[in-house]
Order: sequence, then structure tokens, then C-alpha cells
Amino acid sequence: MEPSSSFSPPVSVLDRPSSVLIPFSIFATVFILNMYRTGGCLVKSCEYTSMFHHSISIVAALACMAAEWNELSTRAVYGSNTDFPRATLLQHINIGYFLYDFLHSLAWEHHFILHHAVALTGLFASEYMNSFALANAVNTLIAESGSIIYNYYNAHKSLNHYVVFVAVYGVSRLVFLMWSLSVLYQAWRPFLGAVYPFWAPYAITSLQLSLLVVNLLFLFTHMRKLNRKLRERRQEAARQAAGEGEVTTAVLRRRSVVAIDAAAANMGEA
Repeated sequence: MEPSSSFSPPVSVLDRPSSVLIPFSIFATVFILNMYRTGGCLVKSCEYTSMFHHSISIVAALACMAAEWNELSTRAVYGSNTDFPRATLLQHINIGYFLYDFLHSLAWEHHFILHHAVALTGLFASEYMNSFALANAVNTLIAESGSIIYNYYNAHKSLNHYVVFVAVYGVSRLVFLMWSLSVLYQAWRPFLGAVYPFWAPYAITSLQLSLLVVNLLFLFTHMRKLNRKLRERRQEAARQAAGEGEVTTAVLRRRSVVAIDAAAANMGEA
């Protein structure tokens, strides 16, 4: 594999900031409206804004995949972003959202700073290379669908819903594993005529593997948590069964004592 010698940086979002500022402003407006609607509840406002982004990005990603289905296995990585306008639009939406949410992480949720920094690095790298937008569309679909499933569990907070979440999330992460292998193959075995900088395969490999590892760690964490919850429920059921057994034994003993006392009284009267 030889990197393209004809690569030159295309026009990026930095040269047309409105393509990112518009979605950024939309998400910020949705957040402000939800702050007003919820009486200033920061958590709820962030959740509603996130769900708004989840819904839009999933619909847009599905549209991208439906329109470019035949390109996913060959040109998803190094196909020019300008050849995939739907994927490019979705990428600009994601950049706008993560810039908006990055401000939230700086102000309140500091544990998301690294995650959002990595996400923005990958998105801006795609803009610089003028490729990988279609691959990012698939990454977005898988990531956002997992987020919606998790938010659904958080809205109900029951063990049964948690079982469903872990099962569905586990299947989706297996799909993500298979997709990541396809991305890595395309990164190191590009189609004939692909244009990319020499560092692109290394950057793509690092970013895609980082996404995969983060998702698998999240899955394993919840698998352990689910196993603990199921074990606690079994122990609680065993304790309840033992308690009911003790009550039954005590009742039988009491009845036996009463019967013996009654028999002794009858014998005394005789």
C-alpha cells in the first residue's frame, strides 16, 4: 500500500463555519428551551437535547447507509466526502453537537472532556482528509443507537429493562466489532485511486480501535453489573424462601405443641 502523493487538504469546515455553527446553534437553542420548560433542570435539559441529537443522527445515518450501501465495503474509509453529501451533512451536525456538548463537559461533566476531545479530533481529521465521512456515518448509527438503548433503561430503571439493554447492546457491539474490522481492512487495503495522506492509515486505526475498546469496556462493565444484580436477586429470593420456610416450620411447631398440650389435658381429665 502506497499513500497518495496527490493529496492536498480540501476546503474544511473552518472555511465554511456556518455548516457547523448552524447545528451548534440549533442544539444550544434546544437546550435553552428545555431549561425554560423544565424550570432550570440541567440534567433533564441535557438529556432531552441528547435525545434530540440521537434521533436526528440515527435517521441521517440510516439515510446515508441506504443511499451508499454498495460503497460501504470499499469506499467508506477513503471515499471523498464530497461524493457523499448526506454523510458530510451528518458529520457537520455531529461536529456542531459535540462542540455544544464539549462546553457542557468543560462546565459541568468533566468526565466527558476526553471522550468529546477524541470525537472532535476524529471528526476534524475526517474533514482535513476529505474522507471517512461515510465510515463515520456507520460509527454514528451504532454509537447513537447504543445511547438511545441506555437512555431507555435509565428512564425505567428496572432489572428486566437492564437485561434487555445489556443483551441488545451486546449484539450491537458485536456488529461494531465486525464493522471495525472492515474499516481497518479498508484503511490498509485502499481501493485503486484512493487519495489520502501518508498518516491516514495510522490515524484511522488508532481512532477506530479507540472507539471499539471504549465500547467493549462499557459493555463488559455493564455485563459485570448485570451479573451482580442477578446474583443479588437470586440471593434475595433464597433469603425470602428461607424466611418463609422458617415461618412455616414455626407454625407447624406451634401447632404440634398445642396438640400435645391438648392431648395431655384430655388424659388428665380422664
